[in-house]
Amino acid sequence: MDWREGHDSATWDSALADLNGHPLQSSLWGDVRRRADGIEDRRIMLCQHGQPLLMARMELRHLPIMGGCVGWIPRGPAGGTVEISTFAQLMRRNAKRLPHLLVTDRWRERAAGSTQPTAVTKQFPRTLWLDLRAGRDALWKQLSSAFRQGVRKAEQFKLVVEQTRAARDQDQFFALTKQISDQKQFDMVLSRGAIGELISRETGTQISAHLFVVRSGSALAAAALIMRTRRSVHYISGGTDRNYSTQRGGEALHWGVIQWAITEGAVLYDLEGLDRRRNPGTFAFKKKLGGREVVLEGKEYYPLSAIGVGVAAVDRLRERLL
Repeated sequence: MDWREGHDSATWDSALADLNGHPLQSSLWGDVRRRADGIEDRRIMLCQHGQPLLMARMELRHLPIMGGCVGWIPRGPAGGTVEISTFAQLMRRNAKRLPHLLVTDRWRERAAGSTQPTAVTKQFPRTLWLDLRAGRDALWKQLSSAFRQGVRKAEQFKLVVEQTRAARDQDQFFALTKQISDQKQFDMVLSRGAIGELISRETGTQISAHLFVVRSGSALAAAALIMRTRRSVHYISGGTDRNYSTQRGGEALHWGVIQWAITEGAVLYDLEGLDRRRNPGTFAFKKKLGGREVVLEGKEYYPLSAIGVGVAAVDRLRERLL
């Protein structure tokens, strides 16, 4: 296998789309986070006969006291034919600068029949996948009756679902997501600058970002940042303004995204996160869309030094206490 580091953005995202990778592994996401938020990354590709087998966009999380860094691979690596342990061994051999620890988070369903987590082991992340190949009519029937009623009610209130790049809409979207993260005590992932960078990018590329909004007159009732790859669309962040919740903007928003995704030729809508314990309201809402609840592999740790062993142990403990 050939070890390759450093790729131009277009080549990287084209190869990622070929491997059906997650948009958080894209150069689009990485370039924006670097420019807007100062997050450095490394991009590594393993190839055989010129064909990519595995791709890892690794964010460098620096350790202020011990020095060095942790290599965090969000929703990756992409590619299913190379084991991560093999990737870690190749990194030892080929990389000039090693992180103390690799942490992976593959966008891959956990194998059926695996041992279920207990109180003393990690809790595996869950999400909801909608198979868009079923088509509009079948997906409409798949929605719960309450969800369908919500879509109809939004139509009665004359709510409008549309895509936008307007700076004012971006400001309102950022304010809405910050309000929700403060209320639910979740970490805010995207800065205002990152949102602007993502939305301003050309949408005709292999990986693209789209801001969907639901308008009630001139007000923003609901909004969502959606990322699209060649085959899938992903709900990255968003929410509904509580002042307009009775108008059912959330239902209108997701039904609008589903219809758009079908016309774009996507085969999967990933709702990106399902947590009954920490976010029961959102869990109940997403379950109304039907679809299939999926357990993902979750974090895996690959220490590359003694410091990495210690950092991995601390992070595992933190995960169990969440």
